[in-house]
Amino acid sequence: ELGSGLGLSGMAAAAAAAAATLHARDVDDERTSRVILTDLDDNNILSLLSKNVESNLSEIGEGSNLSVIVQSCDWFNVASSRGNSCRCPKGTFNLIIGSALI
Repeated sequence: ELGSGLGLSGMAAAAAAAAATLHARDVDDERTSRVILTDLDDNNILSLLSKNVESNLSEIGEGSNLSVIVQSCDWFNVASSRGNSCRCPKGTFNLIIGSALI
């Protein structure tokens, strides 16, 4: 999720991913879902987001192979700061959610 804020949308996506992972485990026990929640590199925002994820993770992904990561990313400066301060997620994603990106 881009612009996660307090993480409601990202945690809802994580809950859906966890449910899908549990269902798919009947076929593949090693299947893992990865959900990355990002927001600006601001200690207050990232701290609250991390606390919300930690507080809800047991409810979201209980019994599933779920990885929920909180990470900073400033999408306004991706091109200019790639490799410097921007630690934007790398990899292939099946779904990207954007919240309050304007």
